[in-house]
Amino acid sequence: MVEVALKVGEARSRDVGRGIVRIPTRYMKMLGLEPGDYVEILGNRRTAYAQVWPAYVDDEDKDVIRMDGILRQNAGVGIGDTVRIRRVASKPAQKVIIAPVNEYVRVDP
Repeated sequence: MVEVALKVGEARSRDVGRGIVRIPTRYMKMLGLEPGDYVEILGNRRTAYAQVWPAYVDDEDKDVIRMDGILRQNAGVGIGDTVRIRRVASKPAQKVIIAPVNEYVRVDP
């Protein structure tokens, strides 16, 4: 499986909280990715998953992956660290289970 190593950069404000990463299009082509595909982010002893989108124009010549704080935390990395990414196949869920976080659920009439 093809992997690419990229340096972690901070996500732009419009991408924060969206669960996406941005990488240069040359790496998307190398990994066979289309916008919206999912990647596995291999960090320091942790792994995260995110949707991939093309880098902004001014990042195209950089070897950087832009990701927000939640994804960095999930991958166990910080800004300036290096991560490896690879394509992952996603498939629709067969079943989704929703459970309350408390024993008692209050429902207003």
